[in-house]
Amino acid sequence: MVMVITWLLIALPISLIIIYLLRQPSVKPRRPPGPPRLPFTLQYTTSNFHIALANLSRKYGPLMYMELIGKHVIVISSAKIAKEALKHNDLAFSNRPSTITTAKLSYNYHDIANSTYSEYWREMRKMVVLRLFTLKQVNSFRPVREDEVSRMVKAISRQADSRQLINLNEASMSLSSCIMCRVAVGKRYDEKRRFDRLLGEIQTVSVEIFDGDCFPWLIWIDRLRGKV
Repeated sequence: MVMVITWLLIALPISLIIIYLLRQPSVKPRRPPGPPRLPFTLQYTTSNFHIALANLSRKYGPLMYMELIGKHVIVISSAKIAKEALKHNDLAFSNRPSTITTAKLSYNYHDIANSTYSEYWREMRKMVVLRLFTLKQVNSFRPVREDEVSRMVKAISRQADSRQLINLNEASMSLSSCIMCRVAVGKRYDEKRRFDRLLGEIQTVSVEIFDGDCFPWLIWIDRLRGKV
């Protein structure tokens, strides 16, 4: 039994390597210059990601190709090139990357922010522009915004008078949640802390990287962990 497990452990990585090599295209596509590809993008894991990209662009140029989290990515660090790309190839850049996180948060890409460019998206956009984001509709919620901002300023003023520490991040999150609740349901949310916590969890999940995003054939790991 031990011998069988040993052979399986040896054969599994060899099989994965062979499958990976067989799936590589025989003709290398023409792509902009870029850093060498690694199985795991450890060289990009940094809190100052924009600085890392700037350093790479100095070496490889303003138009750079790289593989990031299993995705093919073109990095444009020139305003002139970006303008040309978006002006003449706007449809090619109109969709967001498909990830497990966005699928979960957008009900399988059915919201306007993450839906692919299609007839469905155009109809949603038309509805939003004509019914939700008109000048009249936005102005109708102005008293709500002004009242909530006034409440926040008064709360900060009271904390300052009593020499308490002020958490501006918490204050801004509370402001957003109160405005959304009053606009959506017409009243302030009593369990404000719970609502703020839910918003914080959404922000955390929105930047989470799943194994299936990096390597689609590893999505079973996310299922075992109960994340999918």
